[in-house]
Amino acid sequence: MPFGRLITGFFILGSLKSVATEPERVDAATTLPTAATERPFFFEAHTMAKTAAADAFDFDSFDTATASEQGAEFEVIHPIQGGTGLFLRMKGTHSEQARTELKRIANRAKAARAGTVRKDDDDEGANFLASITVGWRSQDTQGNPRPVTLGGQEYPFNRDNAFQVYKKYPLVAEQASQFVFDAANFLKS
Repeated sequence: MPFGRLITGFFILGSLKSVATEPERVDAATTLPTAATERPFFFEAHTMAKTAAADAFDFDSFDTATASEQGAEFEVIHPIQGGTGLFLRMKGTHSEQARTELKRIANRAKAARAGTVRKDDDDEGANFLASITVGWRSQDTQGNPRPVTLGGQEYPFNRDNAFQVYKKYPLVAEQASQFVFDAANFLKS
């Protein structure tokens, strides 16, 4: 059956039965569907969503933007020792901040290809991660807060300190990058 005829038949009769590949045989005991007795499938789906919202599919289950704006937390893992008790809170890639930074990086890369700016890839990654890091905290194995330090000195969170961490410690930067680019970390469970 040609596609145009299939679509035309669907909209004229308004039911899924009208798209059958074989025409239905009609005898004295069979009646054709009428517009009064049959509704198009989209009418039924709309009515079902209003009457049985708990059973309906909700596109809000794909909402990563809200959690991306609020940020989500993950524990930095040491490759040999395991859990560190250091937790980073990051905005997701669907946050306004991340989208703005990613556009800036793309524009800078385009300009670098054109030769109008110097290419500086190492700092771009650290800058991006620092711009979407909301904070960090540390806790001991019992869950008690403890200070975050660098070289034995307390190292408070701010964007510059985050940049230095991502630049100096690629294992931390890699984990942060993997976390923020995984949309599942920013979905409601």
